[in-house]
Amino acid sequence: MDSNNSNNGRKGFTVSELEGTAKKYASEIGLSAIFVVTAIFTLIWGGAMMVWSVLLCMILGIVGTLVPDSMTIWMSKAFDFIYKEKVMLIVVGIVMLVIGIFIPVLIFALIGLIAGGTLSLSMKRKSKDTFDSSSNNDSGSNSGNDTGNNSGGGSDIS
Repeated sequence: MDSNNSNNGRKGFTVSELEGTAKKYASEIGLSAIFVVTAIFTLIWGGAMMVWSVLLCMILGIVGTLVPDSMTIWMSKAFDFIYKEKVMLIVVGIVMLVIGIFIPVLIFALIGLIAGGTLSLSMKRKSKDTFDSSSNNDSGSNSGNDTGNNSGGGSDIS
């Protein structure tokens, strides 16, 4: 009797839901897998490979932070080219996997560059939103009460 209740109350993915999710997020899953493989092979190669991976990731992260607009343009062109055809996406994924195994420094450099540009753009948006919201609050507090003439019956606080 408990087994019937546990089957009826079971929550989880059906096979079709899992396939749909995998198709929808195929590129993200692939890039995550490439990153994990790259990290593993960086540890396997060890030594100087690990040091150069971290250094290039940091240096290109700083470069990406300094030129975020160029990064946005470059990344949009690259993704448009890659996503044109499914075959191109598969080829780029395989090439990145091979590079991740044998030259993981390049993958970490690319990740640093993308991360720096993304960080800078998100900080710009956040500061712009903060500035816009603070300027809206300032203009909202003076909503017609401080017009200079006191004919409307409102108090003029000086």
